[in-house]
Amino acid sequence: MVSEFPWVRVDPRVEGAFGGNLGLAIWRGLLDAAFRNLWSGHGWNQVSVAQMSVAAEYPSSVFVGHTHDIVIDLLLWNRVVLGVLVVAAVATWVVSRSLRMCWLEA
Repeated sequence: MVSEFPWVRVDPRVEGAFGGNLGLAIWRGLLDAAFRNLWSGHGWNQVSVAQMSVAAEYPSSVFVGHTHDIVIDLLLWNRVVLGVLVVAAVATWVVSRSLRMCWLEA
């Protein structure tokens, strides 16, 4: 990932340890963990527990406390069904506020 930004200079040892598609691999494993617990979820701030539940299938050298992606966090914390509803509610609210602001400015 760092190599996509040629103006950023990073020690190759650091890029090898944390670069590449490590984040995407972690997200893939965490999404799998979310869909394995479709109805129960893992609980608030339990991303590391979710990561450990799929560690055999998605080995990683880095364990995370959060995903840096609010949608995946909500799916893990709340269960997929409720997480989708929360994401849809927030998206609906943002779109309605944006449309209202456009309407008021016109």
